[in-house]
Amino acid sequence: KYENDSIVWFYKFDLAECGLKAPWISAMAQGLAISVLVRAANLMKDDNFLKIAERAVNIYELSVEEGGVLAYFPDGGVLFEEYPTKQRNCVLNGFIFSILGLYDIATLANNKKAENLFERSIESLKENIKNYDTGYWSLYDYRSDKRLASFKYHILHIRLLDILYLSLIHISEP
Repeated sequence: KYENDSIVWFYKFDLAECGLKAPWISAMAQGLAISVLVRAANLMKDDNFLKIAERAVNIYELSVEEGGVLAYFPDGGVLFEEYPTKQRNCVLNGFIFSILGLYDIATLANNKKAENLFERSIESLKENIKNYDTGYWSLYDYRSDKRLASFKYHILHIRLLDILYLSLIHISEP
């Protein structure tokens, strides 16, 4: 149990590159855990997994300053931080994994809080995806040093965006 009745999973190592000291949380880890829990609930027909997943969504409502993962792009759009620090990191794959976790619980468990967070984050990603596009490659994050994604992360970005696109088509179908 964590702030605002959230359930979170902690990384138990320091991440010097970002200035994070153990224990720390990640929006990406939350999204992945939520996806697994929702699927476990459906597969095992056990609502206890779903109850844990629903409490895991709560952390997305707390700002980084409050111990959560919620931050904002410069335009005010919602962002969920893979590395929640004072300096905005805006890691693209971490943000998308967060969105996918919210999608899973919103659609498979009909969670309205997650649905609202999902919709806000999708709109934010639509508005800010251009900031990760160099015209020939993707950026790993949206920091001032404009770090190009490695080949592995560039391919991951493409695949994650494809999955989001297919998810949004699924939502819009009657």
